[in-house]
Amino acid sequence: MKKREELEKENRDRHMLRFGARIDLRKLDDIQPTKQVEEKREEFKRKEREAEKKVEEAKNKFLQAKSKLLAEKKSNTEILTQITELGKQQMKLNKNLDSTQKNVLVRIIILFRSCSLVLLLQLIERRG
Repeated sequence: MKKREELEKENRDRHMLRFGARIDLRKLDDIQPTKQVEEKREEFKRKEREAEKKVEEAKNKFLQAKSKLLAEKKSNTEILTQITELGKQQMKLNKNLDSTQKNVLVRIIILFRSCSLVLLLQLIERRG
């Protein structure tokens, strides 16, 4: 027992040297928070709610932007598909036009030759 009392006294002395006062932990448990502490807790809770609200707003903005981006991508894809289809149609029309122009040119040449031949025959008949 004596040994225990000596150790407790030594422990109290060391504690007094370090902290300057003895603290009764049972009293600490019974202490009610001060008005200042309560105010700080309320302020902390209020700021926490504000921060949560801002985070939620930021999430909503992000989701809206993401949705808008997705819609724009879809629209751009549709435009690119239309451009591709129109390019294919233009190539087909150009091919048909080239073919038609060649046919018209051939017909003009044939007509020219026919007209030349008819004129030549008429000239021969007149002289003959």
